[in-house]
Amino acid sequence: MRVAVTGLGGVTTAEVSLNEGRVTIELDSDNQVTIAEIRRVIRDQGFSPREASVTVTARVQARGEHVVAVVPGSGTTFTLVSEASREPSLRTVVGATATLEGRVEQDENGVTPTRLVVTRVGDGGG
Repeated sequence: MRVAVTGLGGVTTAEVSLNEGRVTIELDSDNQVTIAEIRRVIRDQGFSPREASVTVTARVQARGEHVVAVVPGSGTTFTLVSEASREPSLRTVVGATATLEGRVEQDENGVTPTRLVVTRVGDGGG
């Protein structure tokens, strides 16, 4: 599994714990890999990907009633959903680059959700 995941362009390291059912992946800052690609590789190795905890630096935008994050490199767009107590902080970073921590839920019928449930919003750094 580790070899297959590190074979993806942009993956710096991958640590696999079969006992915990966890793969921890670190990506280059300029990577172009998507969660969907990582999950495909995991499925190809005979495993079922579950919820993913992620930290991503992205450009936050308002699109209608939604707040979205556009990830440079991969071009992935996540609709941001905040835990109820965090909702105001998402709107305050619209138009900025922010570091978002949260989770992407388990695939549904082999399709990776494009919703990021945000648990923490930080400064996007330089």
